[in-house]
Amino acid sequence: MITGRHLPVFIQTLSGNTSDKEHFRILAKTYAASVQKVWSDERIWVWDSAFYTKKNLQSVPTGLRWISRVPETVLDAKELISAIKTDDLNESTSLIGYHLFSTKMMYAGIQQRWILVFSEKAYAREMKTLEKRIHREKERLEKKLWHPSKQGFNCKKDALQGVGTLQKKWQYHMIGASGICSCRTETSYEFSAGS
Repeated sequence: MITGRHLPVFIQTLSGNTSDKEHFRILAKTYAASVQKVWSDERIWVWDSAFYTKKNLQSVPTGLRWISRVPETVLDAKELISAIKTDDLNESTSLIGYHLFSTKMMYAGIQQRWILVFSEKAYAREMKTLEKRIHREKERLEKKLWHPSKQGFNCKKDALQGVGTLQKKWQYHMIGASGICSCRTETSYEFSAGS
């Protein structure tokens, strides 16, 4: 929806099957020039993060000002997030518990200003969620490890391969110590693991 003085100027409903990424590019080309003539350059378009693709950015007419959230799937965004330390988030904000870092970035051949926003409360929520996921995965893997520890394998290689297959499915854990012993009962190998 595009508004002027808080009144709708443009609204378009789409099918649920319409790709946002494709539609944003069409919208930018079709309507941006005409709206920019009516409005001054001081108007700013606010786009959903689906807008933020190289093709879409390159199709935006020059001089059109916009704001969009950069998806964390963009490699430059991942690298920036990884490189920034909490001490770097020092730009002032009037919101308690929020920290900012701003930098100039070149993406899709367009100079941009990126602002990284850190929320202490959101971070605490994410950490709590992560701890729950780690705990749930540990409970599931302890149950799954019981089966191969009681199962006989034909050879040491099969036992190691069975453990490796299990471990590939884990996101937060890995086997730190395992023991494979040759049991004389049926010339089979057993697996035991410690987490």
